[in-house]
Amino acid sequence: MEVKEWTYEELPEFTQEVEGAEVIVTTGDEMGVIYIPNVEYAEIDGVKLHLQLLLPSTRNQPEMVCPCVVFVQGSAWMPQDVESVSDNPFTLLFHLLIKGIHKA
Repeated sequence: MEVKEWTYEELPEFTQEVEGAEVIVTTGDEMGVIYIPNVEYAEIDGVKLHLQLLLPSTRNQPEMVCPCVVFVQGSAWMPQDVESVSDNPFTLLFHLLIKGIHKA
């Protein structure tokens, strides 16, 4: 098969019906979340410290200014593993984010 380079304008439009698929109309104001993982903010005694950034965003206002919430996860003096938390704090934070509140 020959690989072709297409510009956006040249790319053929897909017009076939797909069974079970439906078009979801959006306005661009729907709240979404941009996740920026493992941002290094300090190094103490050779140990790099990281934070997880969850930023609310919409297509129409990608750079909107929002309040900030800081969530500090305890780790009992052990290395943190934010992805293995049984009661994942990201669930709660996601609900805050869709209301337009930053978490850092």
